[in-house]
Amino acid sequence: MSAKRALAVLAVLAAVPAGAEPLALGPDLAGLGWQEFTFDGLAPNRFIGHEDGALEILGEDSISALYHAVEAPLDKMPCLAWRWRVDESGPP
Repeated sequence: MSAKRALAVLAVLAAVPAGAEPLALGPDLAGLGWQEFTFDGLAPNRFIGHEDGALEILGEDSISALYHAVEAPLDKMPCLAWRWRVDESGPP
């Protein structure tokens, strides 16, 4: 990993309606319904799903977001909940 603005993050990212089952993460992110939002003219991050449900995000001078659409009755569940953890980050 390059020390120049490299970022390695292991995170558990699952934005789901409160009280719902967490969204699955694994090696086949696209197969599990995850999509990447990118920005024209900018390099995307690299998302790597692991068997244990961890998500590794690698980026160097890059930006993008990983998302999963959910259907939820907003009148009954108007709140999303998520959790995440950073195990390692690049130098300041």
